[in-house]
Amino acid sequence: MNTIAFLVPLIAYLGLFLWDDYPATLLSVIMIFVAFSIWALSYIVEWVERSKVPKSYYQFALSAWLSPLVAIVLYGLLRGEFSWLKAPF
Repeated sequence: MNTIAFLVPLIAYLGLFLWDDYPATLLSVIMIFVAFSIWALSYIVEWVERSKVPKSYYQFALSAWLSPLVAIVLYGLLRGEFSWLKAPF
């Protein structure tokens, strides 16, 4: 996996979590589902019919959904809570 393609979005997501964790969580979850769907579909299509797509595409697509997932887990472990999950009263 390309480390720069993983670390740069990870730092951006963590910065977004430090700013406000509600939009960061929403954006991260949306990106996880979208990027995972693209990665899974392209991997299944590649498995069914071989194409000339380079291996770096699959590594980039993998890092596209792993970086927000790692950011959510790291923030949850380091912070211990998400502020939008607290009771308002």
